[in-house]
Amino acid sequence: MKKSLKIGNTRYKIVWDIQAKESLKAIYLYIKEASPNAAQKVKKEILSLTASLSDMPERFSTEYYLQGSNKEFRSVSLWSYKIIYRVHEQEVRILDIIHTKRNTDVIEILDF
Repeated sequence: MKKSLKIGNTRYKIVWDIQAKESLKAIYLYIKEASPNAAQKVKKEILSLTASLSDMPERFSTEYYLQGSNKEFRSVSLWSYKIIYRVHEQEVRILDIIHTKRNTDVIEILDF
């Protein structure tokens, strides 16, 4: 799921880690059991939001639970999902997607 967009003079390459890809797939499959249309919509919105990070990815806040790290992690929420990512040079790396109502403690133990 690599995507590269150019907006103005700013260009950030969007790269998905394996964990993030697996999380998106699991989210899609879980929702699909109840509603294939809803699953497609959620997937589409998550992909759209992550693609938008190619333009000004720093516009979203740093991730509170990962502030003690030696790296700067950011997050953006969509419905009950939190997308964890990192900006480095001209790349935005999507690290994981977490369901905040089920996995509130997992953010603190993520190993990025």
